[in-house]
Amino acid sequence: MTKFITLDGKEKEVKETKFKKIVNEGLEIETSRTSTQFWDNVLHIGFDEDYGDVFKCWQNKTKNNFTIAFGEKGDEFDN
Repeated sequence: MTKFITLDGKEKEVKETKFKKIVNEGLEIETSRTSTQFWDNVLHIGFDEDYGDVFKCWQNKTKNNFTIAFGEKGDEFDN
């Protein structure tokens, strides 16, 4: 993780979005082998108590073909 430090010495870690699990083609939940950098679009859908943050991920050219991922929402969503 990147740390941003000001001249007065205060540090702030940037929390990156991480995928821990995905829903595979068989609709089974498995460990994720992908990251946010692989996708053109990552939509944060919400938070689930059992799975954590829920995301819909897709490429620009295949909008109707998407993956559901579970993990931790990072600072990228703080606009």
